[in-house]
Amino acid sequence: MYYIPYNNMKIQNNKVKTTSVIVTALLIVLTVAIVLPNVNAVNDSLSSECSQKISDAMFTKGKLVDNNTAISLANRDQKTTSTLNTYHSNKVVVYEGWNIDKANCDVSLSEVNVGYILADSNGKIAKTMIVTLDPTMTKVVKVDLQEPKIYGTNQNWSGYELAGGSPPNTLTQAQVTYSIPAVSQPTTHNNYHCIPHTSPQTNGCDVAPWVGLEGALGGGTQSNPQLAQDGTDGVITCTGIGSCTTSYFLWYEVLPDSAFTCNNANIRSGDFITATVTNAGSSNYNLSIQDSTASYGCSTTNYHDSHMSTPIYADFIDERANTSSGPREIAKYGSNTMTGSITYGGSTFQITSGMVQSTDTMQNTNINGTWTNISLGSISSSAFTHTWSTSDGT
Repeated sequence: MYYIPYNNMKIQNNKVKTTSVIVTALLIVLTVAIVLPNVNAVNDSLSSECSQKISDAMFTKGKLVDNNTAISLANRDQKTTSTLNTYHSNKVVVYEGWNIDKANCDVSLSEVNVGYILADSNGKIAKTMIVTLDPTMTKVVKVDLQEPKIYGTNQNWSGYELAGGSPPNTLTQAQVTYSIPAVSQPTTHNNYHCIPHTSPQTNGCDVAPWVGLEGALGGGTQSNPQLAQDGTDGVITCTGIGSCTTSYFLWYEVLPDSAFTCNNANIRSGDFITATVTNAGSSNYNLSIQDSTASYGCSTTNYHDSHMSTPIYADFIDERANTSSGPREIAKYGSNTMTGSITYGGSTFQITSGMVQSTDTMQNTNINGTWTNISLGSISSSAFTHTWSTSDGT
């Protein structure tokens, strides 16, 4: 999910394909930690009907937000102005944070975010800036300058890419549910992970589960990426053995743009997540993530992607991400069970093994050998499980 210009990516990773399936696993920055997992998250799951109503409410109410007013207010902020004088703004988007009313399957506006993708004088993506406004859009609440991130194409994925029918039908939606896996520091073969270093360059550990719609297997090519995706990330960064900090958050991304994170500090491991990507037509995409445990969600409406007019595959992935300062190692986590559905031709279908077009297994190599980092279970009853094996090689 973290951005590195494709031609600068140096990751030792081998893809393993099995006959008709591509597994897409995006590494979401999940943070392990001092925060205990929410063991009651299973009780926070919503019915599919309620989750769909919440997602629809996000998109309907999101369309009522005046994007021009939001951008104008953000641009007038002193820190925003100073930053825009330093960097060139490649793109500006508006997205919303929501309070979820689980009893009525509805949402109310929590905040409005204006996201900027910023490039340096050489045209390289350098920063992502998020300006958060109050829900009435009368004041700037905070300005957050972040390291750019991208959950990119499938060198680092574990999971499945699916199609509806043969030849593949145009997909209108992909949806996944899961509980955020807790991340921790792996210690294998006397190698203590998640400690940033430069040789080889790494930047902590993470695992990022997500769902996506794509126009080509593997998310397209480096020069023509075709992928809209959203999910969560757990990140752990350590200064020594057991001296670690962790964080968990929601995010969305439409390639080739870098990802945008959602503003809520209460996201924890164990939270129950519903992530949805919808094809809104005319190369526009609606994306929403619901954390029903935290009663918080995030969405963006009509995000334009000129690279992808016709999505025909759906991705259900765990991934390790890249950042502008280096790739992340895969964090240690137990397992992550995803339950998914895809929509095409006006009907929604639970995912099955017969839909699989390709399977990717995350493998990496170091001086001790080649390692399968995540093992992948088969799809049964619309669900499958990713199981962490080792972080060696990453």
